Amino acid sequence: MAVTSETSTISYACDGEQSIFPFSFAVLSEDDLDVVLEEVSGAKTTLTLGDDYTVERSGASWADGGNVVTSLAYGCSYTLHIIRERDFTQETDLSYKSAFPSQTVENSLDHAVMLLQQLKRALDRTIQFERFSTFTGLTLPTPQAGRFMRWKEDLSGLDNVNLEGRLPGLAFARVATTENIFLWGPQEVDGVSVVPGDVVLVHNQALASQNGVYVVSNNAWVRSDEANSWTKLVLLFVLVSQGTAYCDTGWVCSIADDGIIDTSDVTFIQVAHNLMLTTLESGFSASAGGKTLVVDEDRSVSEMRRYNESIASGFDGPYCMMTAGESLSAKDICFMYEDGKLYKANASSMYTLPGLWIAAANMAGNESGQFILPGSFVYNAAWSWVHREGYSNMLYVDSAIPGGLIQSVPPSPARAQAVGHVISEHVMFFFPSSNMAELLYYLYYDGNGEDSGEPVTQYTRHSAGESAGIQGQGTLEKEYHWWNGWNTEPDGSGDLYLPEETLEMPSHDVTLYSLWVPTIFFLSVPEPPSEEVTSTSVIAESPVSEGPIELSVLSLPSVAVETMLRYPDWVKYDGHFNTGGDVPTDDGYYGAGDTVTAEGPGTLVKSGYSFGHWNTKTDGSGTVVAVLGEYTINEATTFYAMWYGDIVVTYLGNNSTSGDPPTDANVYTEDDTVTVLGENTLARSAYEFAGWDTIPDGSGTHYDEDDTFTIGDLPVYLYAQWAFLGSQWVAWGFNPFDPLYDASSDVLSNQLFATDD
Repeated sequence: MAVTSETSTISYACDGEQSIFPFSFAVLSEDDLDVVLEEVSGAKTTLTLGDDYTVERSGASWADGGNVVTSLAYGCSYTLHIIRERDFTQETDLSYKSAFPSQTVENSLDHAVMLLQQLKRALDRTIQFERFSTFTGLTLPTPQAGRFMRWKEDLSGLDNVNLEGRLPGLAFARVATTENIFLWGPQEVDGVSVVPGDVVLVHNQALASQNGVYVVSNNAWVRSDEANSWTKLVLLFVLVSQGTAYCDTGWVCSIADDGIIDTSDVTFIQVAHNLMLTTLESGFSASAGGKTLVVDEDRSVSEMRRYNESIASGFDGPYCMMTAGESLSAKDICFMYEDGKLYKANASSMYTLPGLWIAAANMAGNESGQFILPGSFVYNAAWSWVHREGYSNMLYVDSAIPGGLIQSVPPSPARAQAVGHVISEHVMFFFPSSNMAELLYYLYYDGNGEDSGEPVTQYTRHSAGESAGIQGQGTLEKEYHWWNGWNTEPDGSGDLYLPEETLEMPSHDVTLYSLWVPTIFFLSVPEPPSEEVTSTSVIAESPVSEGPIELSVLSLPSVAVETMLRYPDWVKYDGHFNTGGDVPTDDGYYGAGDTVTAEGPGTLVKSGYSFGHWNTKTDGSGTVVAVLGEYTINEATTFYAMWYGDIVVTYLGNNSTSGDPPTDANVYTEDDTVTVLGENTLARSAYEFAGWDTIPDGSGTHYDEDDTFTIGDLPVYLYAQWAFLGSQWVAWGFNPFDPLYDASSDVLSNQLFATDD
């Protein structure tokens, strides 16, 4: 038949009545079809031929398709898919000197076309470049949990990028509650009637694992997209816009980095009151400290108004500085949350200061601290929000008298009456780390081009001056390299840190990069040379050294030195069409002249064959290397498995016209004795059986029934021998044995001649 259509699938929406589902594409048998039942939820079940359905042809052959007849009529919530899926095998065996039926050949061609269509259907479901694209050879990097793929800067491919922990999330809620509520249906929360679609911050549930940010529904509430996984909850900042008790409040999810959603306890801490914060919108721009902060269209911050340098009176913390004459309202003041995400005040108070600066020092818990004001100022309910771990605090100016107090106490609505003002003089706003929750900086660990694995942790957080313990290698690996510790620069030109050492954390984030050393190294062997070597320089990069070492250049004195280069992966093994098992590996380092001891086959197998030995060429014309045999290599070498068929005796009819040859089911070993079998039911017209021979034309070794021979290490094929019974002239219509038959008469035109052909 011909395969004239590219269609090989069809789908039906079930209606509860239909049980006969036609398909018009060609198949070679009923086993070619996969019938899949899909539920409205997307769950799929592959039906079983014979039990769940049968297949009938449309005509005399499968060329025009047929019908799938299901045993049940499936309801309207189901979709039935019929797909042609053939096995990627070739089962047609065209024997030597046998007939070449056209139907057999056509079926093989049809099978090949169907497999090509099957591959095309799979390729059509993949992401592909446009036909005129010049990109070729693109491969995906090895998957790594929690990482994102991006295009490399030079567009040479994709790589994995770790963004975990760099930016905390932000969510907006209509209301918040600290009561244990039933998370079901519309209801009143904090004085507000919430309806489906509203977002609610839920805290203090009887089961702390149920705390979180939820979307109201007519049925059970579900966690919002911004807070539906543990990773998203870590450091999530939630802004609440309405409610009697928690209007205009800000909350931070304070949980450990590792946990399980709906299982581990979730805790929120209120960090702001009477202050509405929003993320910076696209297009926002403000100048500070001689630099400009711009929020791009993708909401990333192109330049950050954050400094970490000592300004005055020993203060070392983030601040923002407005230039003289700059007119900014309260909503333009940028507040920096400790983990790096920028927010701005939407509507709140403003410092109005003709003086130089204000600062606060030594704030801890509910203690008081002095603030310094080197000049008079106009006080107008100036305040800012801070958070200290374990407290829900508001930091505000309590007195307009120079030398007064800044107190850290629970917020009071009476103290939060604020009016926006305009800055008309040179002003700095200080938010020293000493009176905030301790400002933590990130110590990141970067694999620096690793091929697989991850460090022990992606990052740790530390305060300035803290001794940060250095992590180990973890599972990081890079081909042809060995790990040599961490460095502050990707190229290894910075400071080297080894596991279990410490780094004194500066007042900024630090990234440590894996330091990789190539596994190519030099081996020096002292031998008397023919002439003196005056100087030799080698790189000390020995992979046999235990533990990381400093990279250095070793200058050798005038000594007798012979340098031999060693390489990884110089010895490889190839299963050479094995059908199962694992190919042996050799992790050694070799150079020219080294001796290799060949591995055994291990678990390698090939159906119908036995492993013989290794060979340095695929066709067996190279050097034969026995198991545990030694071989001297002078270049990169691959050992190919050589396979030999099982030692069996096979009997062949050799032009027989009927019957079957005998079968010897024995599997022999070398030097076994074989007893030759008879002809069984074999027959050939006009011939009689005349024994067996190792060559079809009888020029080999001849054997008769019950003869014996000693078998070698290869399979033996015995071909039937036939003795011709003689030529016969047969005249049509005459009996040659009739006495009246004249053999000399001219009847050749009506005669047949039987030959040994």
